[in-house]
Amino acid sequence: MEVSESSLAYDPEQLRYTLVGSNGHVSTWLTAGDILALSISGQYQRALVAHGGYRGWYFVTADGRRGRLAISMKARLLTHAPARKQALPHATSFVPT
Repeated sequence: MEVSESSLAYDPEQLRYTLVGSNGHVSTWLTAGDILALSISGQYQRALVAHGGYRGWYFVTADGRRGRLAISMKARLLTHAPARKQALPHATSFVPT
C-alpha cells in the first residue's frame, strides 16, 4: 500500500491538526497517539502525535525529541490511533497497591 504525502494544517474551529492531500482536501484529522512519518529538516522521521498540557499539540520522535507541529510540515500517516474512551478523572495517577 502506497502512503501519499500530505501537509499539516490546523482547523481553528475544531482546535486540531489535519492532514491535507495534494488536492487541498482534508484526508484525516490527527489524534493523539497517531504515528506519522514527519519531515524534519528534510528527512522523514517516525513521530508520535501528542496533545496536552500547556504545550498543546506536539510530536515525539523515536529518540525522544519533542517539537511543535507546524502548518505545512510534510507528513505521511503511518498508524491512526484507535478511538479512546473518555478517561475517569485522575485515572492516570492511580497506582495499585
